[in-house]
Amino acid sequence: MNDQAGRLRQLVNERKRAGEEPHPPSNELSELESASRSRHRGARVLAVTGGKGGVGKTVIAANLALSYAMSGKRVMMLDADFGMANLDVVLGLAADKNIRDVIEGQSTIEDIIVEGPKGLRLIPAGSGIQSLANLTQSQVTALLSDVLNYDEHVDLFIIDTAAGIAGGVAGILYSADEVIIVAEPEPTAVLDAYAVIKTLVSKRPDARTYVTVNCVKSEEQGLIVFKNLESVASRFLEKNLVYLGAIPLDERLKDAVKMRRPSVIEFPNSVFSIAIRKVMAAIDRQSSSEEKLSGGISGFFNRVLNDGMNDRA
Repeated sequence: MNDQAGRLRQLVNERKRAGEEPHPPSNELSELESASRSRHRGARVLAVTGGKGGVGKTVIAANLALSYAMSGKRVMMLDADFGMANLDVVLGLAADKNIRDVIEGQSTIEDIIVEGPKGLRLIPAGSGIQSLANLTQSQVTALLSDVLNYDEHVDLFIIDTAAGIAGGVAGILYSADEVIIVAEPEPTAVLDAYAVIKTLVSKRPDARTYVTVNCVKSEEQGLIVFKNLESVASRFLEKNLVYLGAIPLDERLKDAVKMRRPSVIEFPNSVFSIAIRKVMAAIDRQSSSEEKLSGGISGFFNRVLNDGMNDRA
């Protein structure tokens, strides 16, 4: 695998020295993806999104990732909310560089990764990037060569996406093996969550689709919201949704956000932190290495690239 990764990097570097655009033919990308798959299944790729902004998806993604890290998993996060990137703030980190520097050739992935609590690693976002799917083939190839070896050292790759169903968001969701939809009891939030589910099913029907309901006043309220989504998705989309449980309103969470400290670390016994750990357990009950798709992190970026190239064809 390292030899194949080295060959890809050598091709890219040779073309850069020759003044050519490092634009490998499709068979080289296929070799890269096949090599990734043949080595092992790679990291699980899990995207977290919401139908609209303000439903708490970033806070949930950050605390979920930390819960996994605290359980002994090797976790990497990608902040893919390129318009409102703030995952580093939620985690209490300071990012001097971001993925934009990698895309522009000024840094490598290794240069920009920020080490977070409990060994969590973050790839920070850069503002002004409309979509990974809109990058050129050579730009994504450069990213692939950088992330290739991380599959060996990462168990879980969690992506915090932008809210809604804009092109850039959709491209990332189509490429993830597992997707968490964060909904709220408010009727418009439920409708927006269904719109995301509908878009996802139309492009990636095989993706495992989870739902968690945030800011509930009771477990019953969360279950009612899920049942409504489940009924419509089953009837009109023929899609089975997986319920991860509800996350209650918690004053301690507001305190943690103000402190720029993750709640699962600052207030591990709060109702929010307990609910996040239940969400983690629910995900693990639904997952197995036999069921997950192969390719890991590099497979994810390959699918993003292929989706973008197909859209531009």
